[in-house]
Amino acid sequence: MVVSGRNARRPAKAAPKKNTKTDDTVEADFQVDENARNAGKVDYFDKRRGFGFIVPDVAGLVPGDKLMVHWREISTSDKWPFLNSGIEVEFSVKKILVRQGKKALLRAGNVTLPGGAAIALQEEIEDKKEFIGGKDARFFGSVKWYHTTQGYGYIALEQPQDGVSEVKVHREEVAGGYAIPMHNGLRVEFGLMKNKKGNVAAYNVTMPGGGELNRDIGEARVATGGEYTGEIDWYDYRGAQGWIVPVDHQ
Repeated sequence: MVVSGRNARRPAKAAPKKNTKTDDTVEADFQVDENARNAGKVDYFDKRRGFGFIVPDVAGLVPGDKLMVHWREISTSDKWPFLNSGIEVEFSVKKILVRQGKKALLRAGNVTLPGGAAIALQEEIEDKKEFIGGKDARFFGSVKWYHTTQGYGYIALEQPQDGVSEVKVHREEVAGGYAIPMHNGLRVEFGLMKNKKGNVAAYNVTMPGGGELNRDIGEARVATGGEYTGEIDWYDYRGAQGWIVPVDHQ
């Protein structure tokens, strides 16, 4: 069976790059009490990329005294999970086996405020922003283009506001979760906010009426019906995409 265009879509192999990454694995038998709760302080967190590091209060808890935290492990009521540098948190340590079980990665799990309360930082940040028409004002427009992997794009307003006819949108303002795509021409609803330089950007982008976006909507998927089996041809975990070769499908 031939899958049309599959090989044409495979990314061209780039010239090998020198590996400058630090190996943060530990031995698979490294002892971790995954049920224990630990205290620490956020050293750094990249809101747009969704990860950062926590420095445990107890030295020697983990090698290097820094523990990576992923946005999925943040217990929060915010629409976009994130942490601020310097805040005190509580967390567990997770051990994830890699390299056929020969090594392990240590990561922060179930990150909360001290005492277990959910982290809530969004409202305080939004109260400091300037909004066109107010925080609750909503506008409509269509996506001009959006790069899911890079996490930004542009929306054309149906009715220009304050001389602005199109605005930039960042992934943290797309309601629905991390890496939600938006196809060209998709009609959306949003607020408008200004940064310190006076540039206007989209805020809290939803479907018209306020519903969250999802991959089916964002990619304009149409269900064909039925269930199929197949084999993974390749998958780029960084770009969150890949290809499946269907099995016994005519």
